[in-house]
Amino acid sequence: MAIPTAPEVTGYGIFIKFAQDPTLALRIKSITDPGFDAGTDIDTTTNWSVNASETAPADLGKPTDMTVSCAYALADRAKLQAIIGKPGEITVEYRTCNNRATGLKIVYAGAWLRSWTPQDASAGDQPTVQIVIGIPGGSSCDWTDATAVTGYHPEGVLSELA
Repeated sequence: MAIPTAPEVTGYGIFIKFAQDPTLALRIKSITDPGFDAGTDIDTTTNWSVNASETAPADLGKPTDMTVSCAYALADRAKLQAIIGKPGEITVEYRTCNNRATGLKIVYAGAWLRSWTPQDASAGDQPTVQIVIGIPGGSSCDWTDATAVTGYHPEGVLSELA
């Protein structure tokens, strides 16, 4: 699929790109951004607890997956399969359009394609695929150099789209 570069006139110019294959860019039809799960509470009940169990917040949380539904060309299937499970930068681009004067992008470092599933196709509909993106949890590195400590951003790094 050719990667469009002009501003979008439809009002929904959102794309997902993969550093693992720079030729792959998919037009997003719907997106559920990743969140963060604080984890299972720690049971702090003791023999001194009266009438109720006691809990405390978990020490370790983790990011939730990002789920995206995209239009795609059938030729993209081989590209998706080639990058599945390979960590790298995954970028969501919000292009300028009628209702968005400034283009923005969110970069998820160390993210990977967890799964891709073609969706039902009907006469007159364009082919769509649901992809699930795994967001890394853990150490505070930039994921391209394991020795460089630059902060950990499971929510992605937001910047203007050049």
